[in-house]
Parts: sequence; structure tokens; C-alpha cells
Amino acid sequence: MKKACKSNLPALIFLFALLILWQLGAMKVNAAYILPTPVQILQRLWQLRAALFTVHLPATMVVTAVGLAISLVLGLGLAVLMDASPFCRKAIYPVVVASQTIPTTAIAPLFVLWFGYGIWSKVLVTVLITFFPITITVYDGLQSARVEMMELLLTYGATKRDIFCKIKVPCTLPYFFSAIKMAIPMSIIGAAIGFATGTSWGTIGIMAPIVVQVFDFDTQPILCTIGLAAACSGGVMGDHCSPISDTTIMASAGAHCYHLNHVFTQIPYALTVSGVAFVSFILAGIIQNVVICLIIACALMVATLLVIRAIMAKKHAGIFQEMAEANKSLVK
Repeated sequence: MKKACKSNLPALIFLFALLILWQLGAMKVNAAYILPTPVQILQRLWQLRAALFTVHLPATMVVTAVGLAISLVLGLGLAVLMDASPFCRKAIYPVVVASQTIPTTAIAPLFVLWFGYGIWSKVLVTVLITFFPITITVYDGLQSARVEMMELLLTYGATKRDIFCKIKVPCTLPYFFSAIKMAIPMSIIGAAIGFATGTSWGTIGIMAPIVVQVFDFDTQPILCTIGLAAACSGGVMGDHCSPISDTTIMASAGAHCYHLNHVFTQIPYALTVSGVAFVSFILAGIIQNVVICLIIACALMVATLLVIRAIMAKKHAGIFQEMAEANKSLVK
């Protein structure tokens, strides 16, 4: 016990020094919504302990555990298969490597589209991130077995199963535990990405605490409400413009159209509404009256639509006239 404590002492000292630097730096910045101190984080964790430790933590741990278990089975299976067959290695190894070139934030919304908002879309994100280090590291461990030892066992009449169990498995164990060390934190990261990616709620979940810290609801309730509304508005606007958003992916899939074409057709509408919202939120911050600002925003939206309609009518007047004449000829 004393030896273990002594060996971990440098790491504890380094961690303590980092926490002290973090605390001092955060105190100098003096903006908890940008860089909170470790003490403030612990205080906030204690305040939210009921929801964090009874709802959110179990949900994240379930996704992490299931994803890690599937990654272990998949990674070990692929590693053993590649080690047993050169043909399988040539077929599988490039695909395994290529799977890590896909941005996780780009593929996660597709999992939501295919498997819904349940646990499996998040589990698949975790598997995508964690199975790679397990597969490659275990495969390297299997390949590290000494050829001389295997040839010696073959001369004694050992089977392939005996060689695998008595030589390859012991040689692979250090590599396996190294892979587990990498996979566990990566599985937690994958679960977090699965919960937050591909939806405007991820943006709102990040921005809402910052808004609440900037505008305290107890002292500035109107500004806090306006700030939260602005954060929600920006998140929804990004949700409709982003090609990796679950909203745009499901909409294009439901319409059976090319995904990027659908995104490009949404951008003008989203930018028009966001422009009106931008002006409205600036006025809301100045006026600080929710009802009046809502009326002004509706009026601005109607005026903007009328202006766009007038511009489009003038621009395409010839086309509209030709269509009218064609309709008259058809009626006759």
C-alpha cells in the first residue's frame, strides 16, 4: 500500500499543481461562465447532485457500458480474425482504418435518423470511437508472439488452438489492457457526443448556463429571458442550416431529395428569419419589454415578407405574365 502511494505521489503533486493554477487563473479572469474555478464546479455539482447522480449519470454510464461491451466483442473478434487469416486481414484492416476517417459529429445524426432518439444511436457513436483502438492494439499483441516459440510447440505436436491459448493470449494481455485504458475514456466521450450531437439541444444546453451566468434571473429576469430566447433561436437556426443536423437529415430523407440540395434551399429562409430575430433581440435588449418586442418582431417579419414578395414579383414579372396568358389560353 505504501509503495503504491509512493509511486502515485508525483502524479498527485502534478494534479494538485494544475488545480492550483486553474484556480488562480479562473480567479484572475473572474468570469465563471467562461472559466469557472474548481471550487465553483464542485459547488455546482453539489447543488445539482440529485439530477446529475440519479438521472444523467446513470443514463451516460449505461450507454458507456453497453458501447464498451460491444466494442470489446467486436474488437477482439476482428483482431482474432485478422490474425488467423491473411485474407481477412487484407480485407478488414483497411476498412477498420478508414472507419476512423469519418468525422464522428457528421455520422452521429445519421445514427439518430436510422435508430431514433433511443439508446442505440448513442451506443453506436460510442462503438465507432472505441472499437478501433481495441482492434488494432489486440491485433498487434497477437502478432507480437515469437515465431520461434510457436515453431517449438508445433514440433511437440501442438494444435493451432494450443498455440493460441498458450502463446498468443499471454503475449496479447498487456496490449489488451492498454487498449482498455484507451477505450474507457473514449467511450465516455463517445457517449457525450451521442447525447449532444445532431440537434439544437446540444447548442442550447451549452449556451443556457452561460446566459444564466451573464444575466442573473433573480436580478435581471427580463434580460435573462431575452438571452435564453436568443440562445434558443440561434440553436434552432443552426439546426436548420447545418448539413449534419438531425432535423435536416430527417427532413431530406422524408422528402426523398438530395440532402445538400435540401440544406441549400433551407438557408435563405433560415437567414431571413434569423436576420429579423437578430434585429428584434437587439431592440428587446434596449426596450426590455417582452410584449412590445414580440409585436415589433411580428411586424418586422410581415414587412420583410412583403418586401421580398414585391422584389420577387418585379423580378419575375415577365414569367408571371406568361403564366397568366398560358392559363387564359387553356381556359379558352
